[in-house]
Amino acid sequence: TGIILGGVDAGNYDFDGTGTGTATINPRSITVTAVASTKVYNGTTDSGGVPIITSSLSSDIVGDDVADFIQTYDNKNVGTLKTLTPSGTVNDGNSGNNYNVTLVPLTGEITQASLTATITASNKVYDGTTSATITGRTLVGVILGDDVIVNEDGTATFADANADIGKAVSATGITITGADAPNYSYDGTATGTADITPLEITGSFTADNKSYDGNAVATILTQSLNGVLSGDEGNVVLIGGTADFADANVADGITVAALGMALDGSAAGNYTLTNVDTTIANITKAPLTVTADNQSKVYGASNPTFTASYNGFVEVEDVGVLDTPVSFSTDADETSPVDSYAISASGALDNNYEITYVPGILTITAAPLTVTADNQSKNFGDADPVLTYTNDSLVGSDVFTGSLARDAGENVGTYAITQGTLVLNSNYLLTFVPALFTLNFNVPIALTEAGKWTLVSAPTLLSETPTITDDENGVIALLVYRNGAFVVPSAGDDELVNPLSAFYIKTTSTGKIGLKFATISSPTQASKQLSAGWNLVGTNNAGTAQNEFSSIQNTAQTAGMVTLFVPDTYNSRKDTGYSSWGENANHDLNANPITVLPNNNLSAYDGYWIFMNSALAFIKNL
Repeated sequence: TGIILGGVDAGNYDFDGTGTGTATINPRSITVTAVASTKVYNGTTDSGGVPIITSSLSSDIVGDDVADFIQTYDNKNVGTLKTLTPSGTVNDGNSGNNYNVTLVPLTGEITQASLTATITASNKVYDGTTSATITGRTLVGVILGDDVIVNEDGTATFADANADIGKAVSATGITITGADAPNYSYDGTATGTADITPLEITGSFTADNKSYDGNAVATILTQSLNGVLSGDEGNVVLIGGTADFADANVADGITVAALGMALDGSAAGNYTLTNVDTTIANITKAPLTVTADNQSKVYGASNPTFTASYNGFVEVEDVGVLDTPVSFSTDADETSPVDSYAISASGALDNNYEITYVPGILTITAAPLTVTADNQSKNFGDADPVLTYTNDSLVGSDVFTGSLARDAGENVGTYAITQGTLVLNSNYLLTFVPALFTLNFNVPIALTEAGKWTLVSAPTLLSETPTITDDENGVIALLVYRNGAFVVPSAGDDELVNPLSAFYIKTTSTGKIGLKFATISSPTQASKQLSAGWNLVGTNNAGTAQNEFSSIQNTAQTAGMVTLFVPDTYNSRKDTGYSSWGENANHDLNANPITVLPNNNLSAYDGYWIFMNSALAFIKNL
């Protein structure tokens, strides 16, 4: 198309610009040359490279034609200088016939593909080494369909020897075989995981013997382990825990069990303590000292209940735990004399105590014994009665020796009854309660003449109602001299109750009379009021008059005793036959003792007269 006519005559022609004819289109010559290529074995011959297309013309591929060339190795296997042969076509719509293709081969290389592997390894119990046992091997990277076999060889080790779970395991020396094995590179290593479980070991210990203390607690002496690997000795030890006896009571070879012991040390994590063996130890008897308590008793008493003090009971135990209680003995009994005696303790038994004894002392003290003298009396002139007493009971055949005594004296009055020579043996602590011995004025007095007055002194207090007895049953009259006349006294009259009184007795017949006087309990001195004029007084002492009345003293202010009449018989007051001093105010019996009296030594029952210029009180010694 598009042909244009030219020339002079071209205009004469109608030409549509088209025409037909024939020509030859020769195939375009191109050269397809393989390119150098190196690949890692992948199980195919494809090199992965694209051949180079060249042509002598200005271009190699025309228009929209698309070259589709590859290059392949002569086989899939690993090798060097392997022939790389291009192949393919040009998609030109003419089945590639528009090109005359010259294929130019080249050499290339296939290198080995790298393989890795994993393993499975057996879990193991800690053995102190890193050795591992391979149970399975798996290659990673083998192309599907290749004939590659992993051999059951090689060795494996754990990352370290310590116990743990999921520990890394590394293998070396694993080999591969098979037709395709040369196409792979494999270093013989593999990895995996496995567990190292702790090694089970047992413990043992020793326990200290102990003295019984009431509880089962044991003291751990030493601790050791059984089954520890030699390389770990010292790096794992048994520590802590408590131990108890199977029985708290005394025995040999008691089982002792431990609780709460644990492993310690740098290698402790590699072991599991499964058991701590029991051991045996002894519980020996605890010392128990039984000390007999000191006791005392009074001579003659039964022995007291003996007791003891205990030193050594454990915890809250007391005497109630003893299998056999303590018994006591002593040589003393009720009749043993005052002394100290040993109290022996013995006989106690108990499985848990080693018992020793310390004796006590039983002290026998003197028995208090009271001797109470009986009050006694006699009438003037009588012999002393036997002095008697009452006392507490004596022990056994003990008896008193000696006798009571009384103060000396035969005058009317009271005297102390004393212990005298009365004694007991040294087993008694004697308390003496004295009594009174009363010498009564109940003396028969001879009446020489019936119907006559007899002058009698009152040496002590008369009874409230003076008693006069007459063994001849004569009529009795009692008079005192008062204010110049004889009068009948009443009970309690001064002349009757004052020990310095004197009075007259008159009877109707001869014979003897007795006077009953009261017992003196007042002080040993009594006062007497003497009135002016004549005073009838008496003495209870057969001594001299001046001794009886020496306390009557003259003073310049008061007229004293001036005249003393002393009867020479009992029956009358005489105006003759007596001695007297002049009636003056300056006479003193002390300075001028009565020595010229016809009856100087007065009878205890004499009465006599004192003349006073004026009233005067004086003290007479009883």
